[in-house]
Amino acid sequence: MFSLERDQDTICAIATSAGAGAIALVRLSGEHSIDVVRSIAPFIPVNPESHKIYYGYLIDPSTQQEVDEVLISHFAKGKSFTGEMSFEISCHGSPLIAQQIINCLIQAGVRLAQKGEFTYRAFKSGRIDLAQAEGVLSVIESQSAIGSRMALRQLRGQFSTQLHIIEDQLTWCLSRLEANLDFAAEFIEFAAVEEILERARSAQLNIQKMISSYKLGRTLRKGLKIALVGSPNVGKSSLLNCLSKQERAIVSPIAGTTRDVIEIDINIDGHSVTFADTAGLRTTQDQIETLGVAKTVQTIFDADVICYIADAIRTETFSLPEELFNIDKPVIHVMNKADLPNNMSLSESVGGLDLFIPLSAHTGSGLDILINKIREFLFVQHEENSIVITSARHYELLSRADEHLSRAIALLIDNASPEFIISEMNEVLRACFEILGKQYDDEVLDRVFKDFCLGK
Repeated sequence: MFSLERDQDTICAIATSAGAGAIALVRLSGEHSIDVVRSIAPFIPVNPESHKIYYGYLIDPSTQQEVDEVLISHFAKGKSFTGEMSFEISCHGSPLIAQQIINCLIQAGVRLAQKGEFTYRAFKSGRIDLAQAEGVLSVIESQSAIGSRMALRQLRGQFSTQLHIIEDQLTWCLSRLEANLDFAAEFIEFAAVEEILERARSAQLNIQKMISSYKLGRTLRKGLKIALVGSPNVGKSSLLNCLSKQERAIVSPIAGTTRDVIEIDINIDGHSVTFADTAGLRTTQDQIETLGVAKTVQTIFDADVICYIADAIRTETFSLPEELFNIDKPVIHVMNKADLPNNMSLSESVGGLDLFIPLSAHTGSGLDILINKIREFLFVQHEENSIVITSARHYELLSRADEHLSRAIALLIDNASPEFIISEMNEVLRACFEILGKQYDDEVLDRVFKDFCLGK
């Protein structure tokens, strides 16, 4: 994706979202950026001050025509996001004007940046480590206020600081183990096994706390996804419309009306929650409806929480379908149509009715109870300033570190040869180094930066 040969290029990209707006921003970074900028913006001095904004008209060198009235911010080498000399050109928010500026820069010898290349250069220059680089994307993708704050802490280096603490603990253990090994013949012990065990267990506790935060972290970053599931005609689409406060899904007394998955996003106390209306679960000969049921099963698999909906006047709908028998996910039980007159005593005819939230998608009665139940999944207890991981890469590497550290601790307890303990602890350090980017290969960088956008 990136190459050493191209790292010396001066790069540019539009940093603002596609489409018209009040302002568009074009970023420029690289050793030759001052010469390029002065070729299209002659009002920029030969030695511009860092963190100063210059005003003037940008000129197309090929036609000598004015392109736009702009503001140009300068960031000196070592003081910019990338660590290189950088400029940011603020122009009017027409996509045409922004593209004209890009064309002028390319004509002047600048290369269009690849996705995430500005952040990649910040990493390569040592301005940020790899975990912080991933924090940039986490901030951009965060779907909740809490998730945004957690991503910002990662970007600021709090996650990295925790890893450095673990590194220090393990380095201390390794230095003592190696010293004990080197002077074994002289019967000199530089640290008792109990001391090394104490440090190793402390490091493992920190690692395991971060591992256990992953599920919460993913929810806070991506938002909570809830699948509305049940038999045909229990009111799943009506509930979706009630939640969205508009007619998003077609409602009909004909069973099997919903064929495709329809999703809405709502905000609950600063958290993004996606509700997915699904086709009713039943065996059918209708090929199109069968495809809809297959999509329902996939949605159940993808969801974080299942909202199972039963019909208050159809007792057969209160039994969970086989698709939900062995699923390891929380299930919210809802009894819809609770406002309809019903002569049968449900409390006597249906076992476990107390599990169900009585609700009417038609009147909205009981909706507040459902929302409060959903809040339980959003506000999982965590310390406000604790480290919460959101990256699958971090989770995999920390899990690997935990496995090797468990082996090292077991070997210490068994009074095994120091060589074996040292080998296991080095693997733990290697996992930490990979998270921080102290050790990496091109495949790792491709995984980290593939989801970035142009201009970031």
